[in-house]
Amino acid sequence: MSGVTPVGGNWVLTSLNVVPEFRVDEGRVIVRLTGCVEEPIVKAVCHTVSIDLTVKTKPEEVRELLRKAYYELLEALDTKVKAARILTHLYRELLNSCRDVIGAEC
Repeated sequence: MSGVTPVGGNWVLTSLNVVPEFRVDEGRVIVRLTGCVEEPIVKAVCHTVSIDLTVKTKPEEVRELLRKAYYELLEALDTKVKAARILTHLYRELLNSCRDVIGAEC
């Protein structure tokens, strides 16, 4: 599922892992979706969301739960990538301003 670009985003999902954790004694399966973005400005940003399936989950609900988790993952990654880009820009501005402001390299 790599190479997915969210609508309105300017980044590409480079990896997506789906890892189930079976808890038979509790009657549930926790499914973790971890997506990562790798690009020049932001080296790597990852986020994980979980889906909790129980014995009471209906089979017809699974697709909708997965869809919601996937879009939650994309939204969170988009937010993290934007924040990382802003912070990277601010850090570069700080480095460029050091000589002017304090007379030395940072």
